[in-house]
Amino acid sequence: MISKELLSEILDREVINVVGITQIDSRGVVSSKAVKFETRKDIYRSINIYELAHKCKEWAYNEHGEILTSFKYKGEWIVEDERYRYRADTEPEAIFKACEWILKEMK
Repeated sequence: MISKELLSEILDREVINVVGITQIDSRGVVSSKAVKFETRKDIYRSINIYELAHKCKEWAYNEHGEILTSFKYKGEWIVEDERYRYRADTEPEAIFKACEWILKEMK
């Protein structure tokens, strides 16, 4: 899961709370997942999880010069930069882990 601090940084707006991951429903068919978040009291928004993961990779490069490479190996997703590897069950989750580290260590 992505933190409200990282989400605020990526979206360039104050995120008060990350509600969780929801399903995007298109006429009764689940098409993908989205991160649901709160920006102001009682105002909820969501962003497609893959779009958010892409924005995170762009942020890592544009703001910190970090190139994040992702690939699947033996059933898990791995995202790596020049120093570390971040592992998770899904690609977005691994990207979020890498960007959380960047946010914490590079500020």
